[in-house]
Amino acid sequence: DKEWIDNALERQYLEDIFNAVQRGVKLKRITLVSRRDLKKYKKNKFLIAFATNRKIDTRWADRDLVEQRAPELLDAVGLGIALYNDELLNRNLPPTSDGSLRDQYIRNKKEIARARKIFAAIKKFSVPLRTVIK
Repeated sequence: DKEWIDNALERQYLEDIFNAVQRGVKLKRITLVSRRDLKKYKKNKFLIAFATNRKIDTRWADRDLVEQRAPELLDAVGLGIALYNDELLNRNLPPTSDGSLRDQYIRNKKEIARARKIFAAIKKFSVPLRTVIK
């Protein structure tokens, strides 16, 4: 719930992402949110920005469905992953004890190859985010 809120850090993150995409970075994201929780995000301007940007491959997968059919995939991605040019992996880590969000950026080729496989497996459960965020 601390992600995708309107604050200076999130606005800067979104600006940085869109600037990178404009420079040619290829970004793939899968948002894992339970269908039952999706309604509260449908009007979120940050998710709408990702959903409507045709240069970013942003998808949505029902976290509950993935957990039911392939729980090992959720263990592998934790709170979420994003791949930049298939060369940089961004893994969302659990919040700190004070609730602050944190990310881990990885350039290890083996980790990235593993993440690509996981991403491809989760993608089978996903649809373009723009089809569910309207």
